[in-house]
Amino acid sequence: MRKPYTRSWPLRSLGLVGALALGGCTITSRTPTVDFVAGYRADVVATVPATIERYPHTRYGDSEAYLVDGRWYYRAPEGRWLVFREEPRELQRYRTEITLRPPAPSVTVYIYGTPAERVRTVPSRIEEYPRVPYGASYAYLVDGTWYYRSPEQGWVRFQEEPRELRRYRVEQPPPRQPTYGYPPPAPR
Repeated sequence: MRKPYTRSWPLRSLGLVGALALGGCTITSRTPTVDFVAGYRADVVATVPATIERYPHTRYGDSEAYLVDGRWYYRAPEGRWLVFREEPRELQRYRTEITLRPPAPSVTVYIYGTPAERVRTVPSRIEEYPRVPYGASYAYLVDGTWYYRSPEQGWVRFQEEPRELRRYRVEQPPPRQPTYGYPPPAPR
């Protein structure tokens, strides 16, 4: 009958570590970098959404906190970005306040004289839709509606079709329908 603990276990484990070291293996332990902001744990993140300034935000501590997809991002004074593991009370109050607010009425802006409204989101994969150069960027035709990324206003959806874009829609040939089956018979 063997004892559960023997005196030789330290020597065996030392032998294993020695074999790994001589074999060129390294053992590393990576733990996520954790920081604390006002007593709340936060993880350091390498990337943040490109348009994070457009998300709801409020002043928290020494910097701004941004609410992105239900998580709070915080830019530490030294420039690192953090995401909170749990929602701080002050930020929770702010989140419930903004979600209870009625949506803001759409504001009409004018792009080259044509009325448009700002949009927060655009259809996914918008770059795959037909586009035409318009002003300083491209206008995209998505299901009969024109979207445009204005340098001053961000993404907008035209309320009326601009004359230049209407001309583009008329000049474009209809999409070619795929044909299935055998080719038509040759004339005799």
